[in-house]
Amino acid sequence: MIVKDLVKGDSALALLKVKEDQLALTEKKVVVKDSIISLYKSKELNYLSQVNNEMAKVEGWQKQYSELYKQHRKLKIKYRFTQILTYAIVGGLGYLYITK
Repeated sequence: MIVKDLVKGDSALALLKVKEDQLALTEKKVVVKDSIISLYKSKELNYLSQVNNEMAKVEGWQKQYSELYKQHRKLKIKYRFTQILTYAIVGGLGYLYITK
């Protein structure tokens, strides 16, 4: 009986040691997984900030484009008006020259 109890105690201690080793390995795995998760969370934040920066750039470009487009339209209208006025003056002077 005593021998059986000693054998059971030794096997229980060995089993306890195995379980403690498994627990230590599991804790190491959890630490590695947590570090991987935190790494990817920081990458996600970095990507989000990059996307926000790019969107801010695009908004700036769109504002510049709209301002340039307005300027272009004004210059185009001014050019057309100047062209029509020039033709009218040249035509009027030609008419006056011919009729004299």
